[in-house]
This record gives sequence, C-alpha cells and structure tokens, in this order.
Amino acid sequence: MSEPSPGLVSAAIQAITQHIRAEGLAPGDPLPSEAAMTRQLNVSRTVVREAFRSLSAMRL
Repeated sequence: MSEPSPGLVSAAIQAITQHIRAEGLAPGDPLPSEAAMTRQLNVSRTVVREAFRSLSAMRL
C-alpha cells in the first residue's frame, strides 16, 4: 500500500481543524468517524487516518 499524498493529508488536516473550530470542540470531544470524514472530504480512509494521527501528535 502506498503512502498518502502529503498534499491530501495537509488538506484533510486543515478541513478537520476547521471542523474542530467551527463546532467549538474541546479536547476529548468526539470527532466524526473516519468513514464520515472520508465521505465528507472525498479522500481515502488512509488520508483521514494519517490526518487524525498528525492532529493527535500536535495535541489538537
């Protein structure tokens, strides 16, 4: 399996970050599922999973 495109991951990170801010989510609040974000962003589950990992590493 190939690595996801860094550009797609960056776009997914930005979209998820915007969702967090728009919804006023706090640490520990649930995010949409990988499947829901995959459909919403029209990217693969691998891209969403990598975006979630990156955001977690940044403690967002």
